[in-house]
Amino acid sequence: MESIEQTFNGTGDFGRKVQCPVVRNGDLITKMYLRVAISAGDSTAVTTGNWNNVQWAWVTSLGHALIDNVELEIGGTRIDKHWGDWLTIWNELSRKIGQDRGYNTMIGNVPALTTLAQAHPAYVLWVPLRFFFCRFDGLALPLIALQYHEVRVNFEFVAVENLINFQQIGTGGAKALANALGLAMTSCSLYVDYIYLDSEERKRFAQASHEYLIEALQYPGAESVVGLASKIRLNLNHPCKFLIWTTKLGRYSNGSSFIGNAGRFALAFAASGSAPTNANSNIYTGEEGQVAFVTVDSNGVIVPRSASLQAIYNYMQPVLIATENGVGVAEVNNVTLLGVALSEVFLSTPTSQYTSSTVVTFADGHTITADLSTRNSDTGNEGASKFDIFIQQYDNFGNQLDGSENPVLQALLQLNGQDRFDQREGQYFNYVQPWQCFSNTPSDGINVYSFALNPEEHQPSGTCNFSRIDNATLSINFGRLRADGDAESYYQSNYIGSNGTATSVWAVNYNVLRVMSGMAGLAYSN
Repeated sequence: MESIEQTFNGTGDFGRKVQCPVVRNGDLITKMYLRVAISAGDSTAVTTGNWNNVQWAWVTSLGHALIDNVELEIGGTRIDKHWGDWLTIWNELSRKIGQDRGYNTMIGNVPALTTLAQAHPAYVLWVPLRFFFCRFDGLALPLIALQYHEVRVNFEFVAVENLINFQQIGTGGAKALANALGLAMTSCSLYVDYIYLDSEERKRFAQASHEYLIEALQYPGAESVVGLASKIRLNLNHPCKFLIWTTKLGRYSNGSSFIGNAGRFALAFAASGSAPTNANSNIYTGEEGQVAFVTVDSNGVIVPRSASLQAIYNYMQPVLIATENGVGVAEVNNVTLLGVALSEVFLSTPTSQYTSSTVVTFADGHTITADLSTRNSDTGNEGASKFDIFIQQYDNFGNQLDGSENPVLQALLQLNGQDRFDQREGQYFNYVQPWQCFSNTPSDGINVYSFALNPEEHQPSGTCNFSRIDNATLSINFGRLRADGDAESYYQSNYIGSNGTATSVWAVNYNVLRVMSGMAGLAYSN
């Protein structure tokens, strides 16, 4: 066996579609890896668009996120198609825990890329593909028997402006920042593992007909969610091993700005420290054109303009450290928010904005665990807007910014009008089913229902033939499962009601790939 690099027809880069014909360098092919080299970016060298010294980062799981879709073609016919989201979902369910560090390094899910900073290095990504012959060596694709059909792998990449998180201090948004930083793929290729046969095996593979029981992915497309309940018609075919459904809230996938960053918190800390000696007053950030950041009541207690921030301020006050001889400066060192270490931030505001002589310093290494999943727009754009971070999260299927809380409260599967089971809570599909049937319990929001006893194995152990079902529907109720849960109206308007909120249903089915007379095709169409 040998891994050989394949080149694309055209130049692979963000936002482009490219094709990769698989060269006949061996007899069979099995595993495939997309190799992408990305350029470095340093905002300290930027001189356009006011982006100088901006804090920015790549999205988490960049190797998955940069793939919009990847398609396997044989003889011009699509055999299977995967999406970047599917690579994330499948890894969550089937990964080997002992290889987490290596896999995260391969797909760029490392602090060197995902931590907000002014500069990030050049990096090489290795993304394993998950087609049937990649996962099972026994199903290696016989190039030696495909004399008249070409094997192609087609990629569509996501635009670079949708793959970065950044501090909005410049003009033109994410696209302008990406251009200013010069972010691009410096090289892109596909590595394919070839298997070589001896002369007798080669002759047998080349002359005989073959039938492979293969697995393929069905994804009818995302369904928009506009209310607290959704009924999705499942337009599926073939014997399916299992169903997976996920919901992506628009608030985390459309580049919304969030308050959870060190710059805003530095100002909040300073405001909190000033509050006890500034009763019945307003505290400003010093940012031109901004309204009062917070007000202070008669008891010297902070009153945010948005009630949704009150819990955050209540949490911060006990950990403030006051010092003497202050000069109106707030300093935050190595603050960790939601597991992402933010680099040092130093903010200086005019002393006229603070009548107190208190300087607030946040203790090094402290971790904020309060709920920080509040968009800037949810707070009426309350102060310090230039310190907010615009966030894209492709691997967040939860209610919160850290991916926690399954948005699915209950789900019900109906086949031809009959309940497949009684309506069950989301925790059953998020935790119980994966525990029963898969190698890992996935992150919150990845819901599973398996018809197979062992769905990760190729050997069939149970299916549901959707080709024989005229009407299949999945009914889902959305919400938050917590003791102090938000009112339904608030959840709908601020979570489900976010632009771009959608639910996706995925199914893995069996089919038969026939290889004969130098050509290949699927035995059963949709």
